[in-house]
Amino acid sequence: MLNHGGAISKVALNYNIPVSEWLDLSTGINLNGYVVNDIPARAWLKLPDCDNELIQAAKLYYNTEFLLSCNGSQSVIQLLPRLRNVSKVGLVFPSYNEHEYAWSKYNHQINHIDPDNILQAAYDNDVVIICNPNNPSGRFYEVEELLECHSILMTKKGWLIVDEAFIDTDKAYSLTSLADKQGLIVLRSIGKFFGLAGARVGFVVAEPTFLELIQNELGPWCVAGPSQYIVTKALLDTRWQSENILDLQQRSQRLRKILLLNNLSIAGSTNYFHWIINDKAYLIQNMLAKQAIWIRHFDNPLSVRIGIPALESDWEKLQLALKKINTV
Repeated sequence: MLNHGGAISKVALNYNIPVSEWLDLSTGINLNGYVVNDIPARAWLKLPDCDNELIQAAKLYYNTEFLLSCNGSQSVIQLLPRLRNVSKVGLVFPSYNEHEYAWSKYNHQINHIDPDNILQAAYDNDVVIICNPNNPSGRFYEVEELLECHSILMTKKGWLIVDEAFIDTDKAYSLTSLADKQGLIVLRSIGKFFGLAGARVGFVVAEPTFLELIQNELGPWCVAGPSQYIVTKALLDTRWQSENILDLQQRSQRLRKILLLNNLSIAGSTNYFHWIINDKAYLIQNMLAKQAIWIRHFDNPLSVRIGIPALESDWEKLQLALKKINTV
């Protein structure tokens, strides 16, 4: 298995600091996430319904009639490479590394593509995978460019896969309302914006025949009843959504100012994290870890990704820790 953010229990053990003392900024998850206090007994006592309130709420939220719920978008990421013959697969690098890992396991030819020229990648590959915005660089791709990329791929029955895990605060870039086209597959996650990563709920948006193929592979009861109940409420709560888009934007700008004041140049951003290319990436991660703050590091290029705090006490903790690094 690949390394990701989180895993605080292991980190806490390595640094001999109790789990309760850690501030985890390694995942990009909204730490001011959606909260549901009471889950009705019926959510636990019956098998999950496949054609239920969750699907109707998701269709409204994503502005499409063509979607399927799944046990986190990760489950579909792992499935897709099994649904094609061996192909040439173009991926932006660096990006969410589970895509490359999944396709390489089934002997597809992996090609790292120029993030500034995805149209050329469409000519050179059978499948192009784009995270929009990209993780960790924060790069956004315009709808028109992605549709042109898809058109090129369609001339050879190729696929464009767009992973929109971090797009909820920037919906103008989303393709979900257009994903009824053959060969266009859009993945959405509940874990980041709604802060419900533990619910393990995601969606795949695609044309109906392809969704049926995925459904047959995933099987019944992909999403647990309690998760369905919570996520349905989150998708329908438009007031919470509007307030938290603004909240994330403001917190992201606040972190940007703090990082720049501490001489950490920002290479890319979203409303969930900032990406810092720095030759001292490991040192930065280690020094923050010694102060019970966990961030994500990347090897190529040497860099760190820092998520957005929520509680005022966490902001104070981070600012104090960054000042100590700034003196080294």
